[in-house]
Amino acid sequence: MKPEQRTRQIMDAYLHENGIHFDNVLYTGNLPAIMELVAQGYGVSFMFEPHLRHRLGTVPIDCYSFGDPKMVTDFVAATRRGAYLSTYARDFIEIARQMHAHP
Repeated sequence: MKPEQRTRQIMDAYLHENGIHFDNVLYTGNLPAIMELVAQGYGVSFMFEPHLRHRLGTVPIDCYSFGDPKMVTDFVAATRRGAYLSTYARDFIEIARQMHAHP
């Protein structure tokens, strides 16, 4: 992932603390592309579990969890009051509300 992405920042710190360094790194923010590259054997990646739950690819990926305590992050969906929201943006916010109410 790109350096400005939170998952990347967490993993960079973890890898640095454990003396792990990669010489050949591909940077992209496209999570579906990352998962498919991994599925095809082009490397490894770190991502939060919810991204994996909604993966559309058909080739299986070996997934591992680590960290103690468990790593969690907050998600915020926000918009400016009175700003135009497309139908898909409104639907996305409503889905996020429903998921928060019924985890």
